[in-house]
Amino acid sequence: MTRTIYQLTALFVGFGLLTLANGLINSVLVLRMQVEGFALEMSGLVMSAHALGVLIGPFVVPRLLHRTGHIRLFAILAAVISVVTLLHPLFIAAPAWLGLRVVSGFALAGCSMILESWLNHRAEHGTRGRVLAVYMIVNYLGFGLGQFLLLVGSPASFELFSLSAALFSLALLPIAATRISEPERPTPQVPSFYRLWRLSPLGTVGCFAAGFIGMAFIAAGPLFARGRSMDLDAIALFMGVAVISGLVLQLPMGRLSDQVDRRKLIAGVAFVLALLAVLMIVVSRHGALAATLMVAVYGAVGYTLYPLALTHANDMIDQHETVALSGGLIFASALGSILGPVAATGAMSVIGPDGLFAVTAAMAGGLGVFAIWRVLEGAPVVEAARTDFVPTVATTPAVAELDPRVHPEAEVTIIGPDERF
Repeated sequence: MTRTIYQLTALFVGFGLLTLANGLINSVLVLRMQVEGFALEMSGLVMSAHALGVLIGPFVVPRLLHRTGHIRLFAILAAVISVVTLLHPLFIAAPAWLGLRVVSGFALAGCSMILESWLNHRAEHGTRGRVLAVYMIVNYLGFGLGQFLLLVGSPASFELFSLSAALFSLALLPIAATRISEPERPTPQVPSFYRLWRLSPLGTVGCFAAGFIGMAFIAAGPLFARGRSMDLDAIALFMGVAVISGLVLQLPMGRLSDQVDRRKLIAGVAFVLALLAVLMIVVSRHGALAATLMVAVYGAVGYTLYPLALTHANDMIDQHETVALSGGLIFASALGSILGPVAATGAMSVIGPDGLFAVTAAMAGGLGVFAIWRVLEGAPVVEAARTDFVPTVATTPAVAELDPRVHPEAEVTIIGPDERF
């Protein structure tokens, strides 16, 4: 395992730099739009445009890979993201930023797909789940630590945009210099959303809700913190803690989900998250420290929704369909990511900063009600059909290939009573 991770270091470093830069630029854009006087609804649309680009990427990138190869396409897309990042402060207008965000989302999705297919190619059967775990940790830490780079400069100036562009460019270096052989070039797979819904309605809705809640917070969290009179230091800590705390409950929740009816667990997590969202509205009025401690709990619970929904869906899916339909669940999450920022900022424009957590409480509560309905609608999954919980992230459909549950010859028990990553 250590040898495998060492061999993949260049890929992990490249991905870490991408997520570090992406974490920074997301918060910079939200705060800069407030400085420039963008309407809250327009801020939500701009942030949603990135998710639209992410949604488009997996349909186009495999075709580009067939023409250019992994290293060259990664270099092209990373350069595109760097240029687009630098163009934001030069063209400060909502229509321009909408277009730039779509392009950056597409390019970032392409870079992620390239790295994920590469990791899948290099991961061995017995280490696939652990490679995915390291990938997930890099994702959370990179995006979370990116928030703290807000302290380097001011969102009203050019420096943070330049820093983000520099980090995107630096991600090129370990990938361009790697001696790891390129994998086979993938073919596009378009999932059947109708079949996905028929097989796992709760898995589909759960992934949609996870994307909605997660991106709503990423897009509007800095605005909420600013509305609570936090300074830039406090906003960076608030956002960073929320994201990094997403790692805390993955293992405990995994062990629990392997022992109980996952539909009931999803319902419980959703209702707890709705309650935490309401508490965020109340507790955050008592100062930055109280808000930061509360958001750590909120993030720890919230980031378990997607892997829980994905695992429940895998219980219902035939093994030969897992990759295609898991890709469909990622698309469901991306659709939620498009709508979440729009709904959150729209609510904030009507009722103020509390609108963010009012909307996420409503979505989480709705998911809880839907999960209870699914419990009453049918019997639980039989023990023989249950799959192991695997912590994962919703990036691109290529990450589904890393999931050890799709490889019958792999070591699939990632979380057990006496196991750890």
